[in-house]
Amino acid sequence: MFTVNSVEIRIVQLDAMKASEWNSDIPLEKAKIILRIVTAKLDVRVSSKIKKKPLKQTEFSPIFNEEQHHFQRPHRISGPRGVYIGFRASQTTGCASHMTARFIPTVERDLINFNGNYIAVWNTELLAI
Repeated sequence: MFTVNSVEIRIVQLDAMKASEWNSDIPLEKAKIILRIVTAKLDVRVSSKIKKKPLKQTEFSPIFNEEQHHFQRPHRISGPRGVYIGFRASQTTGCASHMTARFIPTVERDLINFNGNYIAVWNTELLAI
């Protein structure tokens, strides 16, 4: 269903200053977050049995956080990562990245839909990338 056409990897560094209190006499602490954003451009090949005209291309982007120095101490973000369907879904991933792609949500728009033949295959194949 999906064929990887190209892959782009970007490294984004976010630098910030944090004050522990709202007082200008307190020194600011530096914070740095480094993200690795991988964007895969995918060619789409699907059956013509569906009513809507299918996409010819789509993108899939996992976002990973690199080793960080967060307020002067090495730190890794832990816990479940999110799946984004235009906004964060209530589902999480089992891998150490956030994921954004053209997932097909449920009617309530809070979960990735795994019901129905075409929808289940589409979402499962995207997650398998």
